[in-house]
Amino acid sequence: MRNNILIHNLKEEAGENSERLVNDYTKDKLGIQESMKIEGAHRVGPRLPGVSCRPLVARYNCRQDTHRVLDAARKLPKNDKGASYVTPQHPPEMRFKQKELKTVASEFKQKDNNVATRVAGGKLFVNNQLYRPPLVTPTPREVLTLSQKERDELCKIELLEGRVVSDNGNVVTASIAQANSLDAARAAYKRLLCNPYKMSASSNAAIYRHFDVVGAVTTEYCQDDNDPGSARFILQYIREKHPRLRNVAVFLTWRSMRRISWRQRCTLLQDAVDSVVEIALAREW
Repeated sequence: MRNNILIHNLKEEAGENSERLVNDYTKDKLGIQESMKIEGAHRVGPRLPGVSCRPLVARYNCRQDTHRVLDAARKLPKNDKGASYVTPQHPPEMRFKQKELKTVASEFKQKDNNVATRVAGGKLFVNNQLYRPPLVTPTPREVLTLSQKERDELCKIELLEGRVVSDNGNVVTASIAQANSLDAARAAYKRLLCNPYKMSASSNAAIYRHFDVVGAVTTEYCQDDNDPGSARFILQYIREKHPRLRNVAVFLTWRSMRRISWRQRCTLLQDAVDSVVEIALAREW
């Protein structure tokens, strides 16, 4: 998809020639007069009632031509509602990541409407500063270079683990630790990844919830390293299904063997969380 672009809000007609539409658009709208070779162009998705025009995807033969189109498109005015515009076509994983980041950006806006946010690729910039999630997955280097003293301290952290949940070769386990601060949650995450099985998993996700002395939520964070959407889904699930779960860090370890649907994945994650929460609540956490 590196050479693909998407043209949005471009009028759709029956029997249209997609490649000609793209060439006319780049010449008339973007002012690019040079000839650019298109390998293919078509509308995206099926026709749906109420949708007047589907996005038009075009693949250029040359990466430089793709950049030329995107650079010209960025110069178009952005205040013309309903006007056509151009974006790069990203793979599903990137679209999931951008959706996550846009949710985070909207949360910043809710707290302070004067904050400037911008999503570029798989990164979020807040007031022109790169946003880094407070609870990030420790790198293998961070874990492998721990001193023996640091490892001994981490081993003092009590980490409960639920039952193994699997479907079609995909295996999920959930772990939980008490965490009265973000630093405690980070330490518990390192403790988890000291286990080579956890470190070598397909993906890990972390959820942290902290409440004050009167029972009001003060901090909630979620982060996943290779399974976009899973951490935020589980955070919402815990809010609704396990509201008594407080001042904890929950970790999900996923080993993927075969592709399954998002619904199946959610069911696995929920079952794994339910099993470890049951143990934690029995311990009166």
